[in-house]
Amino acid sequence: MLLFRRLRSSFELAVIYMENCPRKLRKVVEKGVEGKVFRATVINWLPTMYLPAVHCEYVGDMGDSETRRRIVLQSNNVQDKFPGVVESSPLPKIEDIAQEELESREDFRATRVFSIDPETARDLDDALSITKLDNDHFEVSVHIADVSHFVKPDSAVDLEARNRATSVYLVRSVIPMLPRRLCEDLCSLNPQVDRLSFSVRWRMDGEGNVRKTWFGKSVIRSCTKLSYEQAQEMIDTEPGELPQGLEVDVGNGFKLDDIVYDVQQLHGIAQNLRRRRFANGCITFHRSEMKFILDSKGNPTGLNHVLGGTPANHLVEEFMLLANSSVARFISDAFPDFATLRRHPPPNPSGLEKVAKLCEQCLQENVNYG
Repeated sequence: MLLFRRLRSSFELAVIYMENCPRKLRKVVEKGVEGKVFRATVINWLPTMYLPAVHCEYVGDMGDSETRRRIVLQSNNVQDKFPGVVESSPLPKIEDIAQEELESREDFRATRVFSIDPETARDLDDALSITKLDNDHFEVSVHIADVSHFVKPDSAVDLEARNRATSVYLVRSVIPMLPRRLCEDLCSLNPQVDRLSFSVRWRMDGEGNVRKTWFGKSVIRSCTKLSYEQAQEMIDTEPGELPQGLEVDVGNGFKLDDIVYDVQQLHGIAQNLRRRRFANGCITFHRSEMKFILDSKGNPTGLNHVLGGTPANHLVEEFMLLANSSVARFISDAFPDFATLRRHPPPNPSGLEKVAKLCEQCLQENVNYG
C-alpha cells in the first residue's frame, strides 16, 4: 500500500493499493520509496470516499536537481511544455513577410542598431541606436520587438500567454511565456537578421532634452549583441581608444570603434537623464543579484553577489524609462478619457511611523510623513 502525503505536511492525500498499481510504477516502488518523489493528481473524490482516487506518477529522486526543479514547477502549477495546439500553430518565417508590410514600416536596417543584455540572454526584446546630428544634437532610438505581428488576439498562442502571464526564471533554466520559436527567434532582436519592431525615436541634445519624438512600426537589423560587461568596458575606455582584448562580432559593415563611440555617447546622455530624474525626486533601490555557482551536474556549490547598478545597466534603464514615459504621455494626450495610470496604494501609516522613529533614534532627524 502506498500512502501519499503532501511535501512538508502530515496530511494524508491518497492511498494506492499495490494490486491496483500500474506495472511501471510498481517496479519503481518495489526498489524502495525512500528518497523518491511521486506526484498524485486527484481525479475523483466522491462524498462516500475517505480519500480521493488519484493518478500517480514517479517524479524522481529527491537528491536530483532535475527532480527538485520539477517539484518547484509542479507545486506552482507552471507548465514546462506548451500544449500541442500552441506548438503546432503556424508562424510565418521572417523571409515570408510581405514586401508591402516591410515598406509600410520605418526602415532602420542601415542604422547602427545594437542590443545590451545579460551575457546569457537568448530573448533580446529591446535594442538601441544613436546618430550624431549637427549642433550637438542626436537622434536616439529604442526598438522593441513587435510581438503583436506574430501573436494575434485570442489565438492559441495568445490565450496560452495570457494564462502564463510571465516567463519563469529558475537557476538553470527559463520557462518562457511564449514558444521558444517566438521569444528566441522571430521576436528576438538577434544580430545580423531582419526583425520587426516598434520604435521610439527622439531628437535630443547632449543634455538629454527632447526636442522631437516619433513613434511607429519599424524594421531593424541589429549589428551586434553586447553583454552588460562588454558595454561597461566600453564606457570605462578613454574616448578614441578601444578596450584592450575586447572581442565583439560586429556586422552590417560597421566596426567595433563605431559601437564603442555609440555606447559612450549614450552613456553621457543617460547620465544627464538620470541626474534629472533624481533631482525630480525619483526613488532607486540598490540591490545585488544572487547567482548560483553550479557544478557539472547542476548542483549549487556557492553564491556570487553581482551588483546590478553599473553605468551600463543605468544606460539601458534610462532609455527604457524614457521610452515608457514618452509613450505614456502620448497615450494620455491622445486618449485623455481612456488612458489609465498604474498607481501604487498609499504607504502603510504604521510602517511609516516605524521608519520615522528609527530616523529619530539613529539620525536625530524628525521625519514628516503626513
